[in-house]
Amino acid sequence: LRPDQFFLAGEEALTWATAHFGAGPMFLLANTRMRTAAADKNLSHCDREPRAVIICRDTDLTLERLEIALLHITKGCPVILANDDLTHPGDTGPAIESGALLRLLETCHTPSQIIRIGKPKPDLLLKALGRVDARNAVMIGDNPSTDALAARRAGIPPILVGRVVERWLDDLV
Repeated sequence: LRPDQFFLAGEEALTWATAHFGAGPMFLLANTRMRTAAADKNLSHCDREPRAVIICRDTDLTLERLEIALLHITKGCPVILANDDLTHPGDTGPAIESGALLRLLETCHTPSQIIRIGKPKPDLLLKALGRVDARNAVMIGDNPSTDALAARRAGIPPILVGRVVERWLDDLV
């Protein structure tokens, strides 16, 4: 596949933020690569008075940054969530995903607005299909509550895999 055929929830969240909030200050719960991608879209990471809090997978997460995000949420800042996954399969077991960060923050204070970009919404899958009929595609994922649900909502048959199947597929490649 070509790079333009991949649609990643984090990057789509940044694109959505730019389209709906315009260029400018955002608070990013996101790793360094995503903060760089945000800068490429003229979104600047800022700790003071952001237009929104954008939550992606954050491998650089600190308690301080979580508390700053919480402060902005308590002040009414909307939240843009890359995807609702709580975890994804990591190298040594489950890895924390953006949905888990949102759940933690929601436990402390309910956001005034949550804009969900990725799964289980079908939008990214439909975008990836382009002109391909959903009945001629499959969605391969590991999570029934996000991957399979997004596929069903898009009219795409889902195939769920687990760690054993993933390792077997890795060995084939």
